[in-house]
Amino acid sequence: MGYERAKVVDFIKNKYLYKFVTFILSFLLILNTNSIWTTIPGTKEKFINILYLVLPVCIFFSLLSVKIDSIKFRNILVLTIFFLIYFSIFLIVPVNRGSISLGLKLLVSFISFLLYFGLCTDTKKFPLIFEYYINWMVIIGIVSLVLWMLVSCMRILQFNSSILSDWSTFNGYAARISSYHGIYFETQYLNNIPRNSAIFPEAPMASLHFLVALSLNFLFCQGKFSKAKNLLLILAIISTLSSTGYIGIVLLFTYKMVFYKFKNNTLNYLKFLWIVVFLIGSIVVVNLIFSQKIGSESGNIRKDDYLAAFNAWKTSPIFGVGLVSDTVKNYMSLWRSYNLGFSNSLMDVLAHGGLWSLVVYVGAGLKGIISNLKIKNFNMIMFVVMTFYLFATTIFTNSFLILAVFIWIATGKPTEEKI
Repeated sequence: MGYERAKVVDFIKNKYLYKFVTFILSFLLILNTNSIWTTIPGTKEKFINILYLVLPVCIFFSLLSVKIDSIKFRNILVLTIFFLIYFSIFLIVPVNRGSISLGLKLLVSFISFLLYFGLCTDTKKFPLIFEYYINWMVIIGIVSLVLWMLVSCMRILQFNSSILSDWSTFNGYAARISSYHGIYFETQYLNNIPRNSAIFPEAPMASLHFLVALSLNFLFCQGKFSKAKNLLLILAIISTLSSTGYIGIVLLFTYKMVFYKFKNNTLNYLKFLWIVVFLIGSIVVVNLIFSQKIGSESGNIRKDDYLAAFNAWKTSPIFGVGLVSDTVKNYMSLWRSYNLGFSNSLMDVLAHGGLWSLVVYVGAGLKGIISNLKIKNFNMIMFVVMTFYLFATTIFTNSFLILAVFIWIATGKPTEEKI
């Protein structure tokens, strides 16, 4: 089960403008969601503000390029008014007095994507913005894999520049990151093995993007080059040495093995045996990954993040401690004072936005699951599962990518059509 390509729909008035604007929007998903340029001290604020400005401009031109259905417009208008009121209430509570600027930017971004997915895409078809996003990540994956091998691993080519990044600060100091022509960055090692970070401030962020692109391509795309794209994205994830990415690959392949139907009935009968063997092997691998992760410094920090956020949330359960509050850091263990960064979006949303914010994400996921269960679209349900898996394990709160994905989950109405 999949989605028909969005670029063949008949409600588009100017397909060239629509494609161009969507092309830019798809790249914004990458640039805004924890790219290396959002972490450079001194320039990151200006860079991020430019992205916040470009987004609604792109949405405006998207609206100009399509024929807007009057019924859909009324429905989206009602939703827009509702969320304007809903989030305005959140922004005027005392804990968010210092968060108005960020709150307004996020509100504009949320409404922008709501308008885009509600009015500028056919909700029964796979959005062109995600098709372009997949292609972007495949290109980034190819470039990063080549440079990871030639620059980081084999040292055939040499780094020729560097930047400062405050993502992985040590005792409050920004880290100097080696770069190759500004298109590849080396940020981390694991057991003396360089991790592929591509254009992101750490390998887990690269893994996040590669895994989102893989999930979209793996579950919804049946095109000519879809298998090649899957392979490239899997290799890119492997090169990040990210346990989150590895477990995500296992989840996707387990799902595919359960629901895949062979043309040969004998193979279908043997499939059960293959699934058992694969699951046993997967459990062993996942258990090994978890055992190493839990006992590592990274694993201990992740556990402490959940505890610190939960304890902070208990002080203000409805609205949280505030979008830009440092209250969560007060509950972090003293032994990690050199690294106060946060590692997952679920507890970040709960602590800083309270139940008032979390209910929006949970509501979107439940709506997606319920509407797709009715028509047995298990591919979309699996995508919701993958999204919440990343939501609970990776930090990409308040990003364009998380907004776009959750809004699509809530508004998409799948069909039986294939790409």
